[in-house]
Amino acid sequence: TQQGYYNKLKVAEKYLALAGTLVKPENEQQRLLQKNLDIAKTQAKAKPNLASQKIETIATNSFNSPIKQLLREANQDLLALRLDSPPNKNAIDRYRTILDLQSNNAAAIQGLKNVGKEYIKLTKRAIANQQLQQAENYMRQAYKLKPNSEELRYYQKQLSDAKFDKAVQDSWVQ
Repeated sequence: TQQGYYNKLKVAEKYLALAGTLVKPENEQQRLLQKNLDIAKTQAKAKPNLASQKIETIATNSFNSPIKQLLREANQDLLALRLDSPPNKNAIDRYRTILDLQSNNAAAIQGLKNVGKEYIKLTKRAIANQQLQQAENYMRQAYKLKPNSEELRYYQKQLSDAKFDKAVQDSWVQ
């Protein structure tokens, strides 16, 4: 129906606009999608059913394109240990943006779990290097992402023991 076509058109335009805010404006795929959307609008008067199918495809591609781009960027951030900074350009923010767009995105859910694992590794390393304040900061971040982690509870105990040992050592020095 004509109304269904216009609804699909609005969805396609919305997703294409969203894609423009999430990926670089010079993105070739986005330009191609915009061109196809313009063509589909022109064809709509003569062949509404064909145009409707094209617009549905454009809407799907417009929606998936920025999610794929964000996922690539989030994975790169994770590898580079840009876990929670700089603002809006880090693994956590990008994975959460994906989940805001698509709440059941398995890759983003797993990505956040991987960030939690990375914080646990950083916690372990900081404890080993006697950087106890840093270990505590990492642990706080890890708890936000993996609150039920047995491994995290283990390192919480390790951190408590290390703090106690340091306090004992400090009292002997005085």
